[in-house]
Amino acid sequence: MRLDDRDNGTLSRRAFLALGGAAVVGAAAWRFGATRQAAAQRGLTGGRFVAMGTYLELTVPETAGGHVLPAALDAVRRVEERMSYFLPASELSRLNAAAAGAPVPLSAELRAVLEAARETHLLTHGSFDPTVPPLLEAWGFREGRPTRVPSRDDVRAALARVGLDRLTLAGDTATLNAEDMALDLGGIAKGYGADRAAAALAAAGQTGLVNAGGDIRAAGPQPDGSPWRIGVRDPLRPDGLLATLELSGATAVATSGTYEQYAELDGRRVSHIVDPRSGETTTGVVSATILAPTAMQADALATACIVLPAAEGLRLLEALPGVEGLLVRQRTGGGHAIETTPGLRATMLRDV
Repeated sequence: MRLDDRDNGTLSRRAFLALGGAAVVGAAAWRFGATRQAAAQRGLTGGRFVAMGTYLELTVPETAGGHVLPAALDAVRRVEERMSYFLPASELSRLNAAAAGAPVPLSAELRAVLEAARETHLLTHGSFDPTVPPLLEAWGFREGRPTRVPSRDDVRAALARVGLDRLTLAGDTATLNAEDMALDLGGIAKGYGADRAAAALAAAGQTGLVNAGGDIRAAGPQPDGSPWRIGVRDPLRPDGLLATLELSGATAVATSGTYEQYAELDGRRVSHIVDPRSGETTTGVVSATILAPTAMQADALATACIVLPAAEGLRLLEALPGVEGLLVRQRTGGGHAIETTPGLRATMLRDV
């Protein structure tokens, strides 16, 4: 997101990751492209930190005082300590390292995220599934991009270790019930981290805006009471905007897309998002922007809507209270189309 110098209340979607700078994290990150002077003109200040393998950007009123930023940062780092796929000592890593069928104790936070993941898995008919690491390994993923096209035998072997139905949650334990199975919560935990940071701001009596690697959560409006204005990145013209929308109160937005992290393999463009049901990389929807009550929900649904056919994704979003979406899909025969849920309030800046 960006506080634009021409409109100091505008946050634009390519990035809200650095005060006075730009950064791209994942397939659809945000940039906070305002100067500190522009932010100050709106009565805002903030900080940029490294957490959860990405940048955490916190924006708060200048009157908030420095104590609120460490509290929000600590909340995110606690999530990282529990849910990082890459930290060997994380709670999630201990679960992934356990023998098949062995129950592993869970914290209340990790259990809450696993329960939310399972709920989204069921709602999306398996299109959201954090047990995809065997498929990512089959595609040779490095730095978020596939490096090879696996054989059908390799895909079938990987699929035998994929499926959230192979996870058992019982009491305060979790059990992975297949050999060499693993969970990667990258499609939901950053959203949860943004929610926890926003909760820390609210507990301190402050409004603000949180960006955890592109998952955006508002903790109340801007200091003057106005909503945060968000620009949706154009997936076909990455330096431009497709639409603007507003966040106010405790609301969140996240985008997933295939337009940045991809590879050219065997003469075709291969996405960085794999359909956990088929083992193939996705086609069809190239960008999914989701507004939801929490960043965790928006994060998971954005990933699912890249995997699902556009019509199915929109039906799902329309059935969920407080959820809206904007999808950009490839047309049969060429070109692209924009489709939204009926209740989405957005100002479109161009067609595709």
